Amino acid sequence: MIRALSIAAVVLFSPCAAATVCVYVPVHEQVDKANTVFIAVVTSASSAESFDSLENGADYRVNYTFDVKERVKGDPSKVPSLFTINTYRVFDADIDYQGAETRLLPGDHVLVVASSPGPAQVAACTPSQPWNPSPDQLRALRSQAR
Repeated sequence: MIRALSIAAVVLFSPCAAATVCVYVPVHEQVDKANTVFIAVVTSASSAESFDSLENGADYRVNYTFDVKERVKGDPSKVPSLFTINTYRVFDADIDYQGAETRLLPGDHVLVVASSPGPAQVAACTPSQPWNPSPDQLRALRSQAR
C-alpha cells in the first residue's frame, strides 16, 4: 500500500513535460506555397512589454527589425517585422518552464517564408526559421527565385 501511494505521489507531483512535435515540410515546398520569401539579417531586438509585470511562466513577445539580405520571391516589404514568443523564467522560482524557444541576435540570418502580409513569427515549427545554409541549400533556394 505504501509503495502504491509513493508511486501515485511521484506521478501526481512530477512536473509535466509538454513536447513540441513539428511536421517536416521541405523548404522547396514551403517556398512554392508562400507569397513572400527572403533572407533577412536581424538588426535589432526589443521586448513588446515590460518584464516588471511578467510572472514566472508567462509568454512574452520579442520584435525584431531586419535588413533584407536577398530576395527570393515576392515583396519583402509585406513583412514589416519578425517576432518570437518566449517564456519568462524567474531563475529562483520553485517551478521551471522548459521548451523550445527561438532567440535571435543582431547579425543572425533568418529564412522568412510568409503566406500573408504582416509580421512573421520565427520559431522551430514555423516556416520562418533561423538559417545558416550550406552552399547547396542556398543554390537550391535561389533556383526557386521568381
